[in-house]
Amino acid sequence: MQITLAYVISLNGKITKGDDPDVKLWSSDEDWEHFVELRGKSDVVVMDRKTYETVKPPAESGKLRVVFTSTPERFQGLEGQLEFVNETPAEFVKRMSESGYEKILLAGGARLSGDFLAAGLVDDVYISYEPVLFGSGRPMIDEGGLDVKLRLQSVERLNEQGTILAHYKVLK
Repeated sequence: MQITLAYVISLNGKITKGDDPDVKLWSSDEDWEHFVELRGKSDVVVMDRKTYETVKPPAESGKLRVVFTSTPERFQGLEGQLEFVNETPAEFVKRMSESGYEKILLAGGARLSGDFLAAGLVDDVYISYEPVLFGSGRPMIDEGGLDVKLRLQSVERLNEQGTILAHYKVLK
């Protein structure tokens, strides 16, 4: 199982501008293109409830979207396309592996990302650094004692504004 974490962040580490979770308002088109490419290579896209409610991704045949929430019974899924779950990351990955899925993309949720990293399940991290600074916003990861080492694989400048894409391998 290959698990990839992808984020776009401000230079001071924020994934939201204040309380507004819509990253499309401040992130670049080039970052979005990279995210779409990663999404296209994945069998499963995972997010938390807040990200889901912000993005409301449409169902897509051949792509499973999974939303982690403490109240999955509040939502209606769509078999093979959209699931709402309350599982540990390890339980979820085991179930996905047993179901034949091979590539998971983590696409939102500071706590969710931290939980997957803390469980040692993430293989790759892609971070797009946008050349903006926010006085307030949510951090990329709810740290809570997290201690994960990464090794830089590549760095690419995505545009003239200076958006930087960095790819890291998680050292296990």
